[in-house]
Amino acid sequence: MKNLKIYLFRHGQTYYNKNKIFTGWKDSRLTSLGKKQAGIIAKKLKDKQVDVAFQTSLSRSKDTLKEVLKYHPECKRIITNDDIIERGYGDLEGKSHKAIIKKYNKEQFDKWHRSWKIPPKNGESFEMIEKRVKKFIKFLVKFMKKNKVNVAISAHGNSIRLFRKIIEKASIKETCSWNIPYDKSFEYTIKLKNQRGVKINMKIAIACDSKDESSEISSRGGRAPFYLIFEKEKLVEIIKNPFAMGSRGAGWSVAHMLANKKVDLIIVGKVGSNMETALKEKGLKFKEVSGKVKDFING
Repeated sequence: MKNLKIYLFRHGQTYYNKNKIFTGWKDSRLTSLGKKQAGIIAKKLKDKQVDVAFQTSLSRSKDTLKEVLKYHPECKRIITNDDIIERGYGDLEGKSHKAIIKKYNKEQFDKWHRSWKIPPKNGESFEMIEKRVKKFIKFLVKFMKKNKVNVAISAHGNSIRLFRKIIEKASIKETCSWNIPYDKSFEYTIKLKNQRGVKINMKIAIACDSKDESSEISSRGGRAPFYLIFEKEKLVEIIKNPFAMGSRGAGWSVAHMLANKKVDLIIVGKVGSNMETALKEKGLKFKEVSGKVKDFING
């Protein structure tokens, strides 16, 4: 498996959601509609591979996940982690939106409900939630890469909001405007390195003896007959080296040529001292490797 997947989804509708009551860390069970929504998510994800699942300590997260995992006997581990629990609404929890608007006015309600920095009394702002969700994502990515697993995450509207902001690099304005549906899943890809230790989403130039992927990696950096350019493991360009048969300075010329192609890494059997100096001057990384091009790319 070269790429790992995150399947992130919100729990189904609860009775507090239905009645527009601030829920936060209070427990509220799924409505009949909420159970149907959990079933919709489950069917959307039934053909995906889920190795490990995450939930929070709240029943709505657990009950939604339970529906999803009916299709995933391969999932042998469920982890409870409250870094992805719902936003704490503090003193607002258990109170209706209507009552808060009536008591404090709509402007104040909107500040507590959707502003970035202003938390309700004894509650959390979006800014505060972002810190714990960021901590969770850092843990999650390490966990996935170490264990080579796909994960399903049964979370909450506001923890998903901040998860999306971090992963999608969204603005604060956009983040605050989102409505997180009950019956939609969000899929994200975690890139792995191949067995050669190279990130597969790099732009890579490979020195080779002929112009196809079955070629041997050339041991002649500056004089390699061809360079194959790969992006995200796909061959995007074949360069016939114009300096392969030239006079002195081939290594420097090739380094300049590849720098202009904006490659991240150069793969070659052997780099001469002049070419090595030129590559370092251009800020280009290189790796000395033997074998076939296709074996390196497929890692």
